[in-house]
Amino acid sequence: MHTHKGVSSLQQILPELPANSVLSGPSPPYLNGTVVNITCTTGHLSPTGKNHTSFQFNGTSWIIEEQEFECLKACTSDPPNAGVGILRTYTGYGQWGAVASYDCGVLGLFPDGNATLYSRCLDGNWSLTDIPGCSWEHSSMICLV
Repeated sequence: MHTHKGVSSLQQILPELPANSVLSGPSPPYLNGTVVNITCTTGHLSPTGKNHTSFQFNGTSWIIEEQEFECLKACTSDPPNAGVGILRTYTGYGQWGAVASYDCGVLGLFPDGNATLYSRCLDGNWSLTDIPGCSWEHSSMICLV
């Protein structure tokens, strides 16, 4: 005699979705092997620069591809441009926490006395919107031979 097991309520419960995300994939009931995709809404990215992840049901629980996945407000524009003689280093995607550095070089300083400045993407905006110029006039190096 063949008995039919009903779909457990566990199979129908997804883990909580991150804020600012949408779900795509099959509808319940979720059976073993089911994969659903989570995508950040426009203007949001994960801290690693991704805009999507997935959950897979293994028959008893959901396996989350990226445990710490969240969709945070991204910077939709590039970090501020660097002026003449300033080196900007930026390899991010505009994700929350991405950092652009600005370097005056060996002898230059920004008005605050530092040779390097940083602009960070926080809540969709760069922490610095204008990069001041470097000054090389203060240099009074003494060269000993």
